[in-house]
Amino acid sequence: MVAYCIIMAWQPFVLGFLFGGPTHGVALGAYRPLLIKNDAGERVRNPAFDKHSQQVLNLKSPERPNYFKPAIEYCTESLAAYLRENVPAQNVEILIMPSCTKGKISAGLEKVVQEICRKDKRFVYHAGSLARTKTIEKLAKGGDRSVGVHLSSLEYKPRNGAPLAKILLDDVMTTGNSLIGAITVIHQVQQNAAILPIVFGKTTHD
Repeated sequence: MVAYCIIMAWQPFVLGFLFGGPTHGVALGAYRPLLIKNDAGERVRNPAFDKHSQQVLNLKSPERPNYFKPAIEYCTESLAAYLRENVPAQNVEILIMPSCTKGKISAGLEKVVQEICRKDKRFVYHAGSLARTKTIEKLAKGGDRSVGVHLSSLEYKPRNGAPLAKILLDDVMTTGNSLIGAITVIHQVQQNAAILPIVFGKTTHD
């Protein structure tokens, strides 16, 4: 495995009020999109696009192994560093935010989670526990940004003995509504679940 210098640029965030209180989460860095619109409305390369954003973007490209594998290693180290310092719980279920397509999850996120669970036995992962039950339009293609579209297309089925301490992992957060929808669905099944949303990048245009 390649050794990476992980920059601790953790960014806390707060999601909307759910079940009596806000949900606090953390972004492991900022995500600056590769392409942005200039003053003329043309899509151009973002001059602020950086290494962290590149690795998060590469996490979405399993068809490009020369980029995908280093992204897995980088993101695994980033997440492991955060968990070591900030998650003292001894029994935690990691859930992956499903893709927009029915029955699909990110291959990159799954590989990261599998590696985390292999190295740190405090964490468990059960494939398919949190699933997309019907395909929704991607946000990048103009899809509905509302929480409701996620509430109607997500399902959580805990495995026997699933711990109440949970991490909900996603690659990029823009509006936060997909996370809110998933957390709501999880709470409908396990009301006392303590859920920490973690994303590798929070979209910023600064």
